[in-house]
Amino acid sequence: MYMSYVLDFCLKGEFKEARYILTTDADVDFTPGSIDSLLDMMNRDENVGAVCARTHPLGSGPIVWYQIFEYAIGHWLQKTAEHVIGTVLCAPGCFSLYRCSALAEVLPTYSGKVENAFGFLTMDMGEDRWLCTLMVQSGRRIDYCAKADCRTYCPATFEEFFKQRRRWIVSTIANQLLLLKHWNIIEVTNKRISNIFWLFEVVTLISTFVGPSSVILVVSGGLVYAWGVPTTWSAVLQILIVIIYAVVSLRTSQTTQIIMAKALTYLYSVTMCAVMVGILIEIVQDFTGANSDVIDRRFRLSTSTLYLFIMVGLFLLTGIMHLWKEFRYLLFGFCYFLAIPAGYLVLMVYSLCNITDRSWGTRESGTGDTLKIDQLRTRDTDRTEDDSSCSGILRKLCRCLCVWRTRTERERDEFVDVESQPEHAEHLGGTIETNENQTSDPDSPPNPESLPKLETEEAEFWVKIQDRIKPEENRDTDNMLKGKLVDLRNTWLLLFSISNTLWMILIFTMASNAQLLKVVGSNPLGLVVLTIFLIVLTLQFLAMLRHRLSTFVHYIARRNRALGDSTTQNDKTPDNSTQKHSKACKMPYNLRRCCDFIKRKPKIQSNSPIKNNTTPGNSTIQDRVFLIGNEVV
Repeated sequence: MYMSYVLDFCLKGEFKEARYILTTDADVDFTPGSIDSLLDMMNRDENVGAVCARTHPLGSGPIVWYQIFEYAIGHWLQKTAEHVIGTVLCAPGCFSLYRCSALAEVLPTYSGKVENAFGFLTMDMGEDRWLCTLMVQSGRRIDYCAKADCRTYCPATFEEFFKQRRRWIVSTIANQLLLLKHWNIIEVTNKRISNIFWLFEVVTLISTFVGPSSVILVVSGGLVYAWGVPTTWSAVLQILIVIIYAVVSLRTSQTTQIIMAKALTYLYSVTMCAVMVGILIEIVQDFTGANSDVIDRRFRLSTSTLYLFIMVGLFLLTGIMHLWKEFRYLLFGFCYFLAIPAGYLVLMVYSLCNITDRSWGTRESGTGDTLKIDQLRTRDTDRTEDDSSCSGILRKLCRCLCVWRTRTERERDEFVDVESQPEHAEHLGGTIETNENQTSDPDSPPNPESLPKLETEEAEFWVKIQDRIKPEENRDTDNMLKGKLVDLRNTWLLLFSISNTLWMILIFTMASNAQLLKVVGSNPLGLVVLTIFLIVLTLQFLAMLRHRLSTFVHYIARRNRALGDSTTQNDKTPDNSTQKHSKACKMPYNLRRCCDFIKRKPKIQSNSPIKNNTTPGNSTIQDRVFLIGNEVV
């Protein structure tokens, strides 16, 4: 794997723990301050293997609105809870910072070949989650930095969304099962993992398994108050619909599956409107005394109504804690509520029945992808880039600069102003001018003769590595893996069917004997379930408060540092004498200077050197753009 060569280069010399690799997608927009915040988390603890940021979905439409609320709740509660009580289990590849030494520890296992169906789900369906699983097993910690954020375009169509989540769902379940399988070993190697963290993950995994049947029960209960439909009949009807859709997903094409999924999503959305009305009717009956299934005569609320009030209250308080930027995301909770059956029932059935589908889903080329790319280009052309955005200048640079030169040891140890090296500016200005003239189409590759010439040693390296990174094709292995995936799919479908059937039988049996089995107005099993989920939700809320406090401290510290740096921003070198002699200390300064250069967005005139539009530095644009840590990646 070519990553090993990059890591060997980055880990040369001293300060190996201060070498990082920033991963980002092509359509991600981020600011230099976000990279600074990620570096702060890394420098605080050398045991941190990766740090992820807050991701904000971009786009419009119901599918995007659903994801906006989902991302908000996931980061507010799920990731903060994992960060506080243990470790984050996934640092998304769209925008995260990885420590090179941590990558080197798990690279041999990460680059291994898939040998079984379960390994395919963990390794190939979600590479970033698989990488983080290996880091957690090796004893590393993964943090979440709420101060660092990025914006990316999420799936805006129904097909894209379902295909993306098809991979994410099975990959998440497989990696959670793998962690729980080796929990006794991980407790020894990773000191951040506690028993509370394991219980939290077990409850999360169980809720995923019984999620489909829980949705059926919630919908059936709401229809009783809204339309007076008997619970048994509505539950049986939903079970038949789920079975029919499962058969369709197993026997028909992807197009047919998506069409039926759209129809079920529409029907369930209409049904959820009725369920919402039924919930309101139940609340009114509780307050008026018409409902007999209350906790106590003096406290005339049912357990479900009390749980709903507590959950909504915690969500509102969580939104208030993010009042400055993200409180408005709670408005999209209505779309999320209508799509709960689609996300936890229809999508789950679709994902399980398509485990055998080894396509990536959202990266295959096609008419839809081409149209989306054209729309993005049109929008980016018409949009005025913000001064704090890196995406505009990066797009321009990537069109004309395809290779970059590594800096010499002398240039890495010294800070030299570009103005003092006019040959660099002339060379860069001529290169960009030539590329702009010869490459009118951004999609066409640049003329190799117009690009900067690589050094002989580096040129030979890239020529030799081409043969090593070519994927190996083995039809016998592919056919064997396909057969194993079919067996695994059947096993998982059987497991989910049994667990959801048992869950529904237990709930219905206790509900039918409500007069005999009743505790505070509810059946004992339902009360236990509500209590467990309330405890988990409270734990997430408390973890969120703890994380918000640390984020506030981080913000104050960063502001003080920014005010301190403002006095020396015109200097060519940091004022701290220690930074002049320590690569590890000047590394954040180098990266910040790189991002400041991107932020400036220089205007290059033809036949004119770049002098007034660059920041103090010692290399060309290529060196700064791809500067990670203190090395060029």
